[in-house]
Amino acid sequence: MNNVTRGLDHGVQVGYFAGPAIVIGVGYSRLACSTGYADASGSEEYNLPADIYEIHFTILPPGEKKVRFGFGANLGLIQTAGTAEIRTPGEDPITGDFSGRGLLLASF
Repeated sequence: MNNVTRGLDHGVQVGYFAGPAIVIGVGYSRLACSTGYADASGSEEYNLPADIYEIHFTILPPGEKKVRFGFGANLGLIQTAGTAEIRTPGEDPITGDFSGRGLLLASF
């Protein structure tokens, strides 16, 4: 498995202007992705959904314009619970479940 080949990301974020140049907020995203591989020897299919819960902090430069570019950071938690299936011709499929969680830290 080298690449995620199919997926959809959707979510929501809300923020609050804590001052004229500071935005703080929270967000949630759902990543629904999968990947697979098949050839004459068999196939592999992985379903890799993930949930992201985050807090974000943005600093904007002073100004009166509606659109401004700023910089900030996200801190959050990523949780996943997926499935894997491996099939070979003439054999019963091998299936498994997995789960995990990790820290999200991003800057922009």
